[in-house]
Formats: sequence, C-alpha cells, structure tokens
Amino acid sequence: MTIYTPRGLKIRVKTTQAFALMARLFPEIDAFQVLKMTEGIELIPSLFGTIAGLVSFALKLDTMEIALVALLATIIGKLITVYGLFPIIPGLATLSTWYSYLYNFGVYLIVLLISGMLLVGGKGTLMFFAGKLIGHLFNSLLELVECWRMHRLTGWGWTTSERNFWNAYRHFASKLGKDLDFTVTDEELLGKNWMPVFDDFAKKYPDLAEKCTIRD
Repeated sequence: MTIYTPRGLKIRVKTTQAFALMARLFPEIDAFQVLKMTEGIELIPSLFGTIAGLVSFALKLDTMEIALVALLATIIGKLITVYGLFPIIPGLATLSTWYSYLYNFGVYLIVLLISGMLLVGGKGTLMFFAGKLIGHLFNSLLELVECWRMHRLTGWGWTTSERNFWNAYRHFASKLGKDLDFTVTDEELLGKNWMPVFDDFAKKYPDLAEKCTIRD
C-alpha cells in the first residue's frame, strides 16, 4: 500500500486509492504532476532555508542573526507544510516544485557553501547550517507529534508525506473545480475509472509505475 514520487519519497497510500483520487483530475493533470507537486510541498522548508541563507549572506548579518534566520525559516517552512498553509503565498507550491528538480544534485548546498564562505566567512556559514540543523530537529519532533495526533483522531498514522500528497491533490482540484474531499467512493475504486490514469503513468514512467504495483 505504497506509492513513490519521482524522487523516491514514500507515500503510504494504496495505489488504487491514490489513482482513483488522481483520476478526478485526469487528463488535465496527470499522476506525475500530482506526485511532483507532492515533492515540491515536502521541500518548502528547504526552499525557505536556502532563500534565508542567501539573503542573510547578502546582507552580511552577524553569526547569531544568520543562525536565527536559518532556524526560523526552516521551522516556518515546516509549519506551512504540515498545516497545508502554502496557498496563502501565491505560487509557493509551484516555485518549490521547480526547486525540487535540482534538489538531489547538491546544487543548492554548493551555492550556499560558496556564497557563505565568500560573503560571511567560515564561521557565518557554519552558524547557518547549525541553525538549519536545529530547525530540522524541531521539525522532526513536530512531525512525530502530528503523526500521533492524527492517529488518535482518525486511526491513521499519517506522516507529512501523506499530508503533502492530499494537499497536492487539493491544490490541483481547487484549480479545476473538483471535489476537495480525498475520500474516494466504491464507484471511483473500480478499475475502469482509475486504470486509464495508471496506464498513462506506466507508459510515461514505467519504473515508478512498477514500484506502485509491486508494493500494493
């Protein structure tokens, strides 16, 4: 009962349920776009941290200010992600999705290291990454608390990844005027309704589709 995004992010949702949901958006929006948007939403804290770092370095803030800005940006980004608040900033989900395309190549890390060393030196750069690390630790704790809270409320231990998938769906559904409820009906779960979406996905991205079928 697992699907995977293009970057390998694990989403604990049954393949049938996920594709039945995405079938509401098809053919205007295909499965890849929803899964890629899921990655983009997941990386909002990283995007905020990267922007905060570059701005802090450009302004040549002192070391403690750099650490504090990195910490707050990382936490604020996570809060926006966990609680699905990204629509309050127009274009944020789209920007973060574009950001995700280069994330796995270490481009942003290299840019931050070089710009930090040139503009604020080794100490300032180190404090930036220290602030981000503390922010990530806080975010991990927040995610555990939210997972526990959701389990108590619904009986499902949804992680942020599952929430991001639902929110990616809702992002596109709201634009197309589709139902925002992620509960699918028995009718929608019939193969004839969601298999065209899966077949389209399998044709374009066979490796990702194979993971979905193997693990369902």
